[in-house]
Amino acid sequence: MKKLLVVLAVVVTTFSCTPDDQCGTITGWDIDYNGDYVIYVDNVKHRVIASTWYAAEVGNTICIEY
Repeated sequence: MKKLLVVLAVVVTTFSCTPDDQCGTITGWDIDYNGDYVIYVDNVKHRVIASTWYAAEVGNTICIEY
């Protein structure tokens, strides 16, 4: 049973992102000069909505859908 759960987790993680999604580790967060909420995923800046910004914790993995 544990092997099945591990395989399922790997499959979901591997195939859950589409080519347009930006997946990676949150490396920082900020509010830019326009007042937009920003998180950095693998040091690449992404504007996000407030709820995503508030939930973002450095070190967590995230997939941002476009």
